[in-house]
Formats: sequence, structure tokens, C-alpha cells
Amino acid sequence: MTASLTDCHHQDTRNLEPTTLSNYRYQIEVHILPAFGHRALASITTEEVSAWEMQIAASGYSRRTARDAWSTLTTVLGDAVPRYEQSGKAWPTPLQALLIAERCAALSGRRTDFVIVVAIAYTRARWSETVGLTPECVRGGTSTSTGSCTN
Repeated sequence: MTASLTDCHHQDTRNLEPTTLSNYRYQIEVHILPAFGHRALASITTEEVSAWEMQIAASGYSRRTARDAWSTLTTVLGDAVPRYEQSGKAWPTPLQALLIAERCAALSGRRTDFVIVVAIAYTRARWSETVGLTPECVRGGTSTSTGSCTN
């Protein structure tokens, strides 16, 4: 992990304020390296990170310091993943979308949730776009989200 921290530290530092760099350096040197510096990135689990964050607060540091250390660690871990691996979005298959929609409707007890989840899955619309649609906006299998939806 030490190599990843070094690469991350030298990456994009030109856009950061000196105080931000100083805070990152402090979090890395005081909290992150002692706990995870000897470890491979792939060996760090979310459970360990959560326990580590709680241990920082329990050892006398403020809750804010623990949160800042966690935030710095997650930034470093995110920067360690190559950009091409982050860009791929996973979409469910049609069957998976139907199963998810069915589960949502069963859990909520509302059939409309089934329709909303299926619509989102098939149109890739954002949740806010879908919730904002009124019945007048959907006509003959198509929908419109611009202007007035009245006839």
C-alpha cells in the first residue's frame, strides 16, 4: 500500500491547497500508514476499515479526525483503482431487472413500485426523472419529460 500512497500523493497535487495537502500528509503518516502500510490493497476489507475508524476515535482523537482519516483512506483507495475499471457501469439483465422489480413491489406492497423499477431498468432514467413523471407524460409506450405533458 505504501507505493499506492506515494503515487496518489504525487498525483494531481497541483490542484490542491497547501492546507489540504498538509491534512492528507498528516492522515497518511499518522493514521493510514501505521495501520495499513504493510498490507496489499486487495487484502484490506471494509470491516477492517470500519473497525480502524472506530479505533481512532476510541484512542482519544475526535470523531472528525477519525472521519477525515477514513475519507483520506477511501480517496487513496479510489485513486489506486485504474480509471478504466471505474468507468464501467454494470446494468442488470432483463431477467435480473424483473426480479429486482418484483422484490421491490413485494417488500413495499405497492404494484406501482414494480412498474417504476422496470421503467428505470429499461430506460436507464434516473430515479428523480422517473418519480417526476405524471400519468399524462406517458403515452402509447413513450414518455416525454420536456415542456407541458397535457394533450
